[in-house]
Amino acid sequence: MRRGGAAALGLCLLTLACAGARGPAQSDADLWDRVQRSKTLRVAMVLQFPPQFYRDPQTREPAGYDVEMLKLMAKDLGVGLQIEDMDFTASVPSLVAGRVDLIANGLVNTPERAKTIQFTEPYVPYQLIAMIQKDGGIVDAAQLNQPERTVSVLLGSTSHELAKLLFPRAEIRALDRQDACMLEVSSKKADACLMERYLAIPYVRNNPQTTALLNPDTPFAVQYGCLAIRYGSPRFLYWVNNWLKYYKASGILDALYDRIIGLSLKL
Repeated sequence: MRRGGAAALGLCLLTLACAGARGPAQSDADLWDRVQRSKTLRVAMVLQFPPQFYRDPQTREPAGYDVEMLKLMAKDLGVGLQIEDMDFTASVPSLVAGRVDLIANGLVNTPERAKTIQFTEPYVPYQLIAMIQKDGGIVDAAQLNQPERTVSVLLGSTSHELAKLLFPRAEIRALDRQDACMLEVSSKKADACLMERYLAIPYVRNNPQTTALLNPDTPFAVQYGCLAIRYGSPRFLYWVNNWLKYYKASGILDALYDRIIGLSLKL
Protein backbone atom coordinates (compact mmCIF):
# COMPACT_ATOMS: atom_id res chain seq x y z
CA MET A 1 0.00 0.00 0.00
CA ARG A 2 1.29 3.48 -0.81
CA ARG A 3 2.23 5.69 2.11
CA GLY A 4 -0.39 8.27 1.22
CA GLY A 5 -3.07 5.59 1.05
CA ALA A 6 -2.06 4.22 4.45
CA ALA A 7 -2.23 7.70 5.97
CA ALA A 8 -5.65 8.31 4.47
CA LEU A 9 -6.88 4.94 5.74
CA GLY A 10 -5.53 5.71 9.21
CA LEU A 11 -7.27 9.08 9.24
CA CYS A 12 -10.51 7.47 8.05
CA LEU A 13 -10.39 4.81 10.79
CA LEU A 14 -9.62 7.44 13.42
CA THR A 15 -12.58 9.53 12.25
CA LEU A 16 -14.92 6.53 12.37
CA ALA A 17 -13.68 5.55 15.81
CA CYS A 18 -14.25 9.05 17.16
CA ALA A 19 -17.69 9.22 15.58
CA GLY A 20 -18.60 5.84 17.06
CA ALA A 21 -17.34 6.87 20.48
CA ARG A 22 -19.52 9.94 20.59
CA GLY A 23 -22.60 8.37 18.87
CA PRO A 24 -25.05 6.95 21.45
CA ALA A 25 -23.06 8.46 24.32
CA GLN A 26 -23.41 11.93 22.85
CA SER A 27 -27.16 11.46 22.31
CA ASP A 28 -27.49 10.29 25.89
CA ALA A 29 -25.44 13.19 27.21
CA ASP A 30 -27.40 15.62 25.05
CA LEU A 31 -30.74 14.60 26.61
CA TRP A 32 -29.57 14.22 30.22
CA ASP A 33 -27.45 17.35 30.08
CA ARG A 34 -30.12 19.30 28.25
CA VAL A 35 -32.61 18.63 31.05
CA GLN A 36 -30.07 19.54 33.72
CA ARG A 37 -28.71 22.56 31.87
CA SER A 38 -32.12 24.04 31.05
CA LYS A 39 -33.55 23.08 34.44
CA THR A 40 -36.69 21.98 32.57
CA LEU A 41 -38.35 18.62 31.88
CA ARG A 42 -40.49 18.98 28.75
CA VAL A 43 -43.39 16.53 28.65
CA ALA A 44 -45.92 15.88 25.87
CA MET A 45 -49.43 15.25 27.20
CA VAL A 46 -53.00 15.25 25.88
CA LEU A 47 -54.96 17.19 28.49
CA GLN A 48 -58.35 15.66 27.59
CA PHE A 49 -58.62 12.67 29.94
CA PRO A 50 -59.77 13.53 33.48
CA PRO A 51 -58.80 12.50 36.07
CA GLN A 52 -55.53 11.21 34.59
CA PHE A 53 -54.47 14.34 32.68
CA TYR A 54 -56.68 17.35 31.93
CA ARG A 55 -57.05 21.09 32.47
CA ASP A 56 -58.56 22.26 35.75
CA PRO A 57 -61.95 23.85 34.86
CA GLN A 58 -61.29 26.89 37.06
CA THR A 59 -57.58 27.60 36.64
CA ARG A 60 -57.08 25.98 33.20
CA GLU A 61 -53.79 24.63 34.55
CA PRO A 62 -52.74 21.00 33.89
CA ALA A 63 -54.09 18.62 36.52
CA GLY A 64 -54.48 14.91 37.22
CA TYR A 65 -52.58 11.79 38.22
CA ASP A 66 -49.81 12.07 35.63
CA VAL A 67 -49.32 15.77 36.34
CA GLU A 68 -48.86 15.16 40.07
CA MET A 69 -46.55 12.20 39.40
CA LEU A 70 -44.38 14.24 37.05
CA LYS A 71 -44.17 17.12 39.51
CA LEU A 72 -42.60 14.66 41.94
CA MET A 73 -40.25 13.39 39.23
CA ALA A 74 -39.18 16.90 38.19
CA LYS A 75 -38.57 17.81 41.84
CA ASP A 76 -36.26 14.81 42.25
CA LEU A 77 -34.45 15.80 39.04
CA GLY A 78 -34.05 19.30 40.43
CA VAL A 79 -35.80 20.90 37.45
CA GLY A 80 -39.08 22.55 36.54
CA LEU A 81 -41.92 20.79 34.71
CA GLN A 82 -43.07 22.11 31.34
CA ILE A 83 -46.17 20.34 29.98
CA GLU A 84 -46.79 20.61 26.25
CA ASP A 85 -50.48 20.04 25.54
CA MET A 86 -50.80 18.53 22.07
CA ASP A 87 -52.91 16.17 19.98
CA PHE A 88 -52.39 12.46 20.59
CA THR A 89 -51.01 11.88 17.09
CA ALA A 90 -48.46 14.71 17.45
CA SER A 91 -46.75 13.42 20.60
CA VAL A 92 -44.53 10.72 19.08
CA PRO A 93 -43.23 12.92 16.21
CA SER A 94 -42.50 15.67 18.74
CA LEU A 95 -40.52 13.24 20.91
CA VAL A 96 -38.52 11.83 18.00
CA ALA A 97 -37.72 15.35 16.77
CA GLY A 98 -36.43 16.31 20.23
CA ARG A 99 -39.05 18.97 20.90
CA VAL A 100 -40.02 17.18 24.14
CA ASP A 101 -38.09 14.88 26.47
CA LEU A 102 -40.88 12.55 27.55
CA ILE A 103 -44.38 11.45 26.57
CA ALA A 104 -46.90 10.98 29.39
CA ASN A 105 -50.05 9.89 27.59
CA GLY A 106 -50.26 6.47 29.23
CA LEU A 107 -48.97 4.84 26.06
CA VAL A 108 -49.20 1.05 26.01
CA ASN A 109 -46.00 -0.69 24.93
CA THR A 110 -46.64 -2.37 21.57
CA PRO A 111 -44.16 -3.89 19.08
CA GLU A 112 -45.19 -1.36 16.45
CA ARG A 113 -44.68 1.67 18.70
CA ALA A 114 -41.37 0.26 19.96
CA LYS A 115 -39.97 0.60 16.44
CA THR A 116 -39.91 4.35 17.01
CA ILE A 117 -39.77 5.05 20.76
CA GLN A 118 -38.54 3.45 23.99
CA PHE A 119 -40.90 2.59 26.83
CA THR A 120 -40.33 2.80 30.56
CA GLU A 121 -41.65 0.56 33.29
CA PRO A 122 -45.49 0.57 33.37
CA TYR A 123 -47.01 3.05 35.80
CA VAL A 124 -50.80 3.00 35.28
CA PRO A 125 -53.33 0.17 34.61
CA TYR A 126 -56.14 0.35 32.03
CA GLN A 127 -59.25 -1.84 31.85
CA LEU A 128 -60.84 -1.67 28.40
CA ILE A 129 -64.63 -1.93 28.34
CA ALA A 130 -67.55 -0.89 26.12
CA MET A 131 -69.83 2.05 26.77
CA ILE A 132 -73.12 1.59 24.92
CA GLN A 133 -76.38 3.40 24.15
CA LYS A 134 -78.84 3.26 27.04
CA ASP A 135 -81.65 1.72 24.97
CA GLY A 136 -79.70 0.44 21.99
CA GLY A 137 -80.62 -3.21 22.49
CA ILE A 138 -77.04 -4.36 23.15
CA VAL A 139 -76.81 -6.88 26.00
CA ASP A 140 -73.84 -8.96 24.82
CA ALA A 141 -70.52 -8.08 23.19
CA ALA A 142 -71.20 -10.48 20.32
CA GLN A 143 -74.04 -8.22 19.20
CA LEU A 144 -71.52 -5.49 18.40
CA ASN A 145 -69.78 -7.71 15.84
CA GLN A 146 -72.38 -7.13 13.16
CA PRO A 147 -72.22 -5.15 9.89
CA GLU A 148 -74.98 -2.78 11.02
CA ARG A 149 -73.15 -1.84 14.24
CA THR A 150 -70.71 1.06 14.74
CA VAL A 151 -68.02 1.17 17.42
CA SER A 152 -66.17 4.44 18.08
CA VAL A 153 -62.53 4.51 19.25
CA LEU A 154 -59.69 6.96 19.72
CA LEU A 155 -57.57 7.07 16.57
CA GLY A 156 -54.22 5.30 16.97
CA SER A 157 -54.99 3.98 20.46
CA THR A 158 -54.74 0.37 21.60
CA SER A 159 -58.55 0.46 21.85
CA HIS A 160 -58.52 1.09 18.10
CA GLU A 161 -56.47 -2.05 17.45
CA LEU A 162 -58.47 -4.14 19.92
CA ALA A 163 -61.79 -3.07 18.38
CA LYS A 164 -60.63 -4.26 14.96
CA LEU A 165 -59.85 -7.68 16.46
CA LEU A 166 -63.00 -8.00 18.57
CA PHE A 167 -65.50 -6.58 16.08
CA PRO A 168 -64.15 -7.24 12.55
CA ARG A 169 -67.62 -7.17 10.99
CA ALA A 170 -68.66 -3.86 12.54
CA GLU A 171 -67.80 -0.36 11.36
CA ILE A 172 -64.90 0.94 13.48
CA ARG A 173 -65.13 4.73 13.59
CA ALA A 174 -61.77 6.20 14.68
CA LEU A 175 -61.80 9.82 15.85
CA ASP A 176 -58.93 12.02 17.01
CA ARG A 177 -60.51 13.12 20.32
CA GLN A 178 -61.77 10.93 23.17
CA ASP A 179 -64.68 13.25 23.99
CA ALA A 180 -65.84 12.99 20.37
CA CYS A 181 -65.74 9.17 20.59
CA MET A 182 -67.99 9.22 23.67
CA LEU A 183 -70.34 11.78 22.14
CA GLU A 184 -70.90 9.42 19.22
CA VAL A 185 -72.64 7.03 21.62
CA SER A 186 -74.67 9.56 23.61
CA SER A 187 -75.85 11.17 20.36
CA LYS A 188 -76.77 7.72 18.96
CA LYS A 189 -74.33 7.92 16.06
CA ALA A 190 -72.44 4.86 17.34
CA ASP A 191 -73.67 1.76 19.16
CA ALA A 192 -70.66 1.58 21.47
CA CYS A 193 -67.34 3.13 22.36
CA LEU A 194 -64.41 0.91 23.33
CA MET A 195 -62.50 2.82 26.01
CA GLU A 196 -60.83 2.83 29.42
CA ARG A 197 -63.04 2.02 32.39
CA TYR A 198 -61.88 5.04 34.38
CA LEU A 199 -63.19 7.30 31.60
CA ALA A 200 -66.39 5.39 30.87
CA ILE A 201 -67.79 5.26 34.41
CA PRO A 202 -67.84 9.04 35.07
CA TYR A 203 -69.27 9.69 31.61
CA VAL A 204 -72.14 7.27 32.15
CA ARG A 205 -72.69 8.68 35.63
CA ASN A 206 -73.10 12.13 34.07
CA ASN A 207 -75.18 10.89 31.11
CA PRO A 208 -77.45 8.17 32.56
CA GLN A 209 -80.32 8.86 30.16
CA THR A 210 -78.32 8.11 27.01
CA THR A 211 -75.43 5.79 27.94
CA ALA A 212 -74.71 2.60 29.90
CA LEU A 213 -71.84 0.20 30.57
CA LEU A 214 -71.77 -3.18 28.83
CA ASN A 215 -69.06 -5.02 30.79
CA PRO A 216 -67.73 -2.91 33.69
CA ASP A 217 -66.59 -5.93 35.73
CA THR A 218 -65.30 -8.13 32.89
CA PRO A 219 -63.01 -5.97 30.72
CA PHE A 220 -61.97 -7.10 27.26
CA ALA A 221 -58.35 -6.50 28.21
CA VAL A 222 -56.16 -5.08 30.96
CA GLN A 223 -53.24 -3.06 29.67
CA TYR A 224 -50.57 -0.89 31.28
CA GLY A 225 -49.53 2.60 30.33
CA CYS A 226 -45.86 3.58 30.16
CA LEU A 227 -43.87 6.76 29.75
CA ALA A 228 -41.92 7.05 26.51
CA ILE A 229 -38.55 8.56 25.57
CA ARG A 230 -36.59 8.62 22.34
CA TYR A 231 -33.91 6.05 21.54
CA GLY A 232 -30.28 6.75 22.40
CA SER A 233 -30.81 7.89 25.99
CA PRO A 234 -29.87 4.93 28.25
CA ARG A 235 -28.88 7.09 31.24
CA PHE A 236 -32.15 9.01 31.20
CA LEU A 237 -34.15 5.80 30.67
CA TYR A 238 -32.36 4.09 33.56
CA TRP A 239 -33.02 7.02 35.88
CA VAL A 240 -36.74 7.21 35.03
CA ASN A 241 -37.18 3.44 35.42
CA ASN A 242 -35.36 3.53 38.73
CA TRP A 243 -37.58 6.41 39.84
CA LEU A 244 -40.77 4.51 38.94
CA LYS A 245 -39.60 1.36 40.72
CA TYR A 246 -38.73 3.31 43.86
CA TYR A 247 -42.04 5.17 44.04
CA LYS A 248 -44.06 2.02 43.31
CA ALA A 249 -42.20 0.05 45.98
CA SER A 250 -42.73 2.85 48.50
CA GLY A 251 -46.49 2.82 47.88
CA ILE A 252 -46.54 6.50 46.90
CA LEU A 253 -47.74 5.94 43.33
CA ASP A 254 -50.50 3.57 44.53
CA ALA A 255 -51.66 6.16 47.06
CA LEU A 256 -51.63 8.87 44.39
CA TYR A 257 -53.61 6.63 42.02
CA ASP A 258 -56.22 5.79 44.66
CA ARG A 259 -56.64 9.45 45.61
CA ILE A 260 -56.97 10.84 42.09
CA ILE A 261 -58.21 8.03 39.83
CA GLY A 262 -59.67 5.55 42.32
CA LEU A 263 -62.85 7.56 42.93
CA SER A 264 -63.65 7.55 39.20
CA LEU A 265 -63.70 3.72 39.18
CA LYS A 266 -66.57 3.46 41.68
CA LEU A 267 -69.90 2.62 40.06
